[in-house]
Amino acid sequence: KRKNNVDSKITREQQKILSYEPQEGEVVCVQALAGCGKTTTISLLCNQLRQQEPTKEILYMVFNKNNEEEAMSSKKFPKEMEIRTTHAFVLRHFFGTANMHKVKPCERYDLDH
Repeated sequence: KRKNNVDSKITREQQKILSYEPQEGEVVCVQALAGCGKTTTISLLCNQLRQQEPTKEILYMVFNKNNEEEAMSSKKFPKEMEIRTTHAFVLRHFFGTANMHKVKPCERYDLDH
């Protein structure tokens, strides 16, 4: 068990998330209202996972650019993990980094044709 100031402020809900042990390849999704401590909880979980398995790949997907910038500038997260908006993640993995220059911001894709 961690021995720091954060422990005394962790809620039961946060502790439940922190004690959860995801299976390999499992997606963990935390939903809560604004200001409930999602970023803090996820950062604690990511650091905990990094300590347990230093080479484990961790992706933290956020809703918008402000969330991404907040998470990256908070210095709460391990440096070796990926923090992306869902939009950036889809662009990178759907089109690939080699084709990113071909994607136009306002271009519409007709999936029926």
